[in-house]
Amino acid sequence: MDKFWIIILILFPKIINPVNTLTYKWFHREDYGMVKYSVRHFADFYRGIRRLAKQFDDLADLPLSFKIYIERIFQLLKETPLQRLSETKNEPFTLSQNLYFAFHLRGHYKTDTLELIEIFIGLMPGIPWPWLSKHFNLGFPGICRNGATAYLCKRSVSPVVTAARCV
Repeated sequence: MDKFWIIILILFPKIINPVNTLTYKWFHREDYGMVKYSVRHFADFYRGIRRLAKQFDDLADLPLSFKIYIERIFQLLKETPLQRLSETKNEPFTLSQNLYFAFHLRGHYKTDTLELIEIFIGLMPGIPWPWLSKHFNLGFPGICRNGATAYLCKRSVSPVVTAARCV
């Protein structure tokens, strides 16, 4: 995603219509390739972070620091282009959609997108793993040994806690 903001792309047309989109694609083929690739990945990110926020929104017993992140995600997703991107289906975008989303992601909503990426990065170490493990009954499969006998067991989700619960 960084290359989308770092490399110099020819400016996108502000008015998206069939003539502008085809002209942009024909005369700036490499730039359009980067746009198409990047918008698809941004859409995946936005759909995922929206799903993550919805998953935790209804839980009343979340830690306050976690709730603040979830609320901020919803605030940022209220912006029309970001909301539309997060609600898209996992289907290829049209030429017009690619340029529309690229125009907004590189323009006014660049800082919002970067903030959402920082929130996602901040959520990972801040997720209360023991609480989530208990609440959703999560765990990693593992192999426990009892002398010469090996059997499947469920390990704690927390990377810090290494004790295994056998099932």
